[in-house]
Amino acid sequence: MPLLRPRHRLAAALVLLGATSAAFAGPAVTRSGEAPVRCELDVSRRGGTVGLTALVHAEKATRGEYAFHVSGQGTDIRQGGPFAIASGGTEQLGRVTLGAGGSSYDADLAVVVDGKTISCSDRVGGGI
Repeated sequence: MPLLRPRHRLAAALVLLGATSAAFAGPAVTRSGEAPVRCELDVSRRGGTVGLTALVHAEKATRGEYAFHVSGQGTDIRQGGPFAIASGGTEQLGRVTLGAGGSSYDADLAVVVDGKTISCSDRVGGGI
């Protein structure tokens, strides 16, 4: 079973999991629902750059895999691999810093734990 399914399946997972998506308007966070394992995309702005940080939170010790994809005009960044997190912990899975000169970026994070996919998605940029 591939880690990231085609985009239409990820979109369906987002609807089912109640994940949110927000346009960038300053520091922002996109989180999946309040499940025992949650993903988060933290968006920060510094000078002429936008930082995207992929995070996972877990109520109990958990192991899984993740895929973090950021795309936009001239950008196609993919990070991923296994992770382990302590009970009640937060783990940074990946980080990307991009130019903020008016470009828009789509960020997708998929976390797979016990065969279940938890997803976060955000669109950032565009006139920042």
